[in-house]
Amino acid sequence: MTRGKLIASFLAALLLCGGISLALSVALPTPEIRFPAGFDTNRAQKIHAVLQDKQFKYVDGLYSHWPPAWSTTLVYDGDAKSLSAMADRLARID
Repeated sequence: MTRGKLIASFLAALLLCGGISLALSVALPTPEIRFPAGFDTNRAQKIHAVLQDKQFKYVDGLYSHWPPAWSTTLVYDGDAKSLSAMADRLARID
């Protein structure tokens, strides 16, 4: 295999893998958590109500489809007081 074909093959494989890995993560324009099947929908609604409250300044988020650790990252702007207020409201959800 010539050097040019080897480089082209490597770049094609890199692009293919990059496209697959991007498909495994989804940007979240609004805060949300994708709860597992069977999770209490009433509780999920209460959690989402806190996460989406405008007093908490949501910046960005990401949901990842990386088995076995399916994860959600939510980024908020604020200080320790704001974080404490959110944590307190979430802790009060039954």
